[in-house]
Amino acid sequence: MANRKQYALWAALVAALLGLTAAALWHGPSRRLGGGTPASERGVVVPPADGTLTGLNDYGALPEFALVSQTGDSVHLRDLRGQVWIADFIFTHCAATCPMMTAQLQRLRTAFGGAAPVRLVSFSVDPDRDTPQRLTDYAAEYGATPDHWLFLTGDKRQLRRLSIDGFHLSVDDSAPEDVAKGAESVLHSTRFTLVDGQGHIRGYYDGTTNETVDQLGVDARKLAASSTP
Repeated sequence: MANRKQYALWAALVAALLGLTAAALWHGPSRRLGGGTPASERGVVVPPADGTLTGLNDYGALPEFALVSQTGDSVHLRDLRGQVWIADFIFTHCAATCPMMTAQLQRLRTAFGGAAPVRLVSFSVDPDRDTPQRLTDYAAEYGATPDHWLFLTGDKRQLRRLSIDGFHLSVDDSAPEDVAKGAESVLHSTRFTLVDGQGHIRGYYDGTTNETVDQLGVDARKLAASSTP
């Protein structure tokens, strides 16, 4: 009887240790956020897979960039200092997720109203085709004005590095054979990113669902309000 009790106790201890190990592996720092640099090398906490957040964390500072807006003006990270903004990566010839993502940002923009404290910034992952004029036409389709919503293009290598190393979001060109079968020419993340006035990433959200985009709107308003002197 004593041996059986001792065995049961050891079995329970082993099960508990296995459970703790599994949890550590699942929540550990080696998980990735949509591709890019491992979190363990960035010193950040990875948000839940569905993009929702219970609080606003700090996922690190964005690198400087020099791009061109739909108006042909130069835009740098420093130009957005002091503003809360929401970023995404799209391209105008995309027929799958991009129209959905842009429509979600349009919905947010309408909800924010005329005196919106939050700016929207859409980066093109296909700058070879997304010229400032093309971005102007695309913005007009969604009623976007540059004072509230920037569409940025520029050097392809810089934009790819910004997505992967800056925002830690994956992007890559599709294989020619996949494009021939109907795949989009560029594979990119569908997440929206919330950025504070100091250029730090404060949250990631699924850009294709109403629930997470609504939460983004709530978090963006709170962040903007907390940043107001």
